[in-house]
Amino acid sequence: MRVLCLTLAALLCASMITFAQAPSESVQIPMNSFLRWNDAMNEVVLFRDQHSRSEIPLEIYNMTTGAKRSIDILKDFPQSSQVIISNVAVGSDGTIVVVCRLQSSGAPLKDLILSYGPSLTLDKIWDVAPYEPSAVAIDEQGNVYSVGTRYDDKTAGQSYPILVVYDSEGHVKKEMLARSSFPSTADPVRDTHQMGFVTIRVTDTRIFLYLPSEHDVLTLDKDGKILKQVDVYEVYHHLISEKGYMNFFVREDYFSSLGELWSGLILRAPSAASSKKPADYTSIIVQLTEAGQAVVQNEEEDHFSVRLAGVTPSNEPVALHIDPSGTAALRIGTH
Repeated sequence: MRVLCLTLAALLCASMITFAQAPSESVQIPMNSFLRWNDAMNEVVLFRDQHSRSEIPLEIYNMTTGAKRSIDILKDFPQSSQVIISNVAVGSDGTIVVVCRLQSSGAPLKDLILSYGPSLTLDKIWDVAPYEPSAVAIDEQGNVYSVGTRYDDKTAGQSYPILVVYDSEGHVKKEMLARSSFPSTADPVRDTHQMGFVTIRVTDTRIFLYLPSEHDVLTLDKDGKILKQVDVYEVYHHLISEKGYMNFFVREDYFSSLGELWSGLILRAPSAASSKKPADYTSIIVQLTEAGQAVVQNEEEDHFSVRLAGVTPSNEPVALHIDPSGTAALRIGTH
């Protein structure tokens, strides 16, 4: 569940975002949200939990025109009282897939995958119990790849697959990557405070998977066989040590179309541990290359002033830069 960084997002509460590609446009965007970049549509998708009917859980902003669209999940489920959103994926045709849990009065939580078409109408509803998905991705054929945890009698044996592929109609097409592949007793498909969020990307020939609780970036073939495994914690820890910082946490993480993991990191300065002053933090964006090296892709910025929104097909970061006045600009490329 994406609940770890909401308090951090509140620290970034900027009332206005301007779009760098359309300097004449300015749009009010709430910053207590997670961001997902859709390069095919040149849009940024903001998503958050929906606790009442007066709230809007998904808002989509066009970076060129500033036009705004929205999805109201509770409107499509009038018997429900709350929506908890775990993850959102976007397709090249504008389809938006939402992983969520619906809560209704007197009823248990219901784990669903919802598919909204390009016109943002609810097209498909997939009841995925007993799975609780953490992240999803869409391929060019409309298949949905879901990585998550299973809660039933198979859980104890740890033999269940954590990666499930659904066809465009919601039928299970393939199951792979056994839970028993990971020796830890804790759930391997789990967000963590320090290492960030479960993330998945699918290409024609590969599946890229980030499991933060395992510290692993995995490269899989289309049958779920592990071809490559990188310990991200070791790579990031080495990087921040070289730069003179004492600790870090991952605020955002995305795979590029090349299968490289990009992360928005917050670094903690050494002085914060020994001083009574407020902790001094720095924001950076890091690219984990195919060779397993961490490359900083922006100059260090004070405090929580930069957020990673996505990565373009040309392997450039899409980032939200927030200045001291609280004004934020969404920009493509390194700055």
